[in-house]
Amino acid sequence: MVSVVIIGASRGIGYALLDVWSRDAANTVVGLVRDKKTTQNKVTADFHERSNIHLVTADLTDFESLRSAHAETGAILGQKADILIANAAVADRSFDDIGNMILNDIAQFDADMLNTFKTNVLGISHFLALFTPLLQNGEGKKAVVISSGAGDPAWVAENELAGGAPYAISKAAVNMVVAKFQAQLKKDGIVVTAISPGLVDTEFVTVTEDPAYSRYVSQMGAIASKAEGFNGLLQPLQSALLIQTVIGNLTLENHAGEMVSHHGNKAWL
Repeated sequence: MVSVVIIGASRGIGYALLDVWSRDAANTVVGLVRDKKTTQNKVTADFHERSNIHLVTADLTDFESLRSAHAETGAILGQKADILIANAAVADRSFDDIGNMILNDIAQFDADMLNTFKTNVLGISHFLALFTPLLQNGEGKKAVVISSGAGDPAWVAENELAGGAPYAISKAAVNMVVAKFQAQLKKDGIVVTAISPGLVDTEFVTVTEDPAYSRYVSQMGAIASKAEGFNGLLQPLQSALLIQTVIGNLTLENHAGEMVSHHGNKAWL
C-alpha cells in the first residue's frame, strides 16, 4: 500500500499520474486540483470503479488554500504520506530570444517572469514546506517536483535555446528549491528530486501565430531529432509510467537533490 499526493492532477501528466498510481486498489491517491467539481466528473467517468482516489481543492498560488488542502489531505491519509508529486506549473509566452524579448516586449517578458516564478518556484516551495512533514510518518519518504530539461543551464547553452526564457529560468530556480529541501530533509531520510518528464504531448503551451513561437518549436524539433533514442512526443500516460519507475528507483544515494530525466539519467529527451 502506497499513499501518494499529487498537486496539479486535473489534466496532462498530473492526471496520468493520478491514473497510474490509483491502478493498484491498495494505494490511496490524493489529487490536489483547483476545480474539484470538473475533475471529479472526469474521474467518475474515467475511473468510476476506483474508490481510492480523493480530490482536494488547492491553488498553488494561494498559501492559505494550500494550508487548508494540507489539513484535509492529512485527515484523509492519517497524517502521513509516502510520495509527494508537485506537477503543477505554468508556461510563458516569451518565445523570442531573451534579449529580443526584453527589448521588444518588456511588458510581456516581465509579466511572464513574475507569473512563472510565482507558480513554478514560490508555489512549489510553499507546497513542499507544508506537505513534506507528512512524509516523516510515511514509508516511502519521497518528494518529487516535475521540472524540465529546459532548466538545465548546460543543456540550454549547448543547444543555443535562447527562447522561452521565463519558464526555463523558473525551472532552473525550482531545481535549486529541490536541492535546498534535500539539504534540509536528508537527515530525516527523505529524498527530494526533480524529474524532467520528457517532451510530452499536452495542452501546456498555447499555440500562437507568433513567428517567434514557430521558430522556437522548429528549434526544439531540430534538437529532438538529434537526441539519441527520441521517438517522438510522449503521451501523458507514457511519461507518467516512466516517471513512476524513476520514483521507484530513487534513494538518498541515487539522484537525491538533483534533476533526473524520465529515463533515469540526464537525457532530457
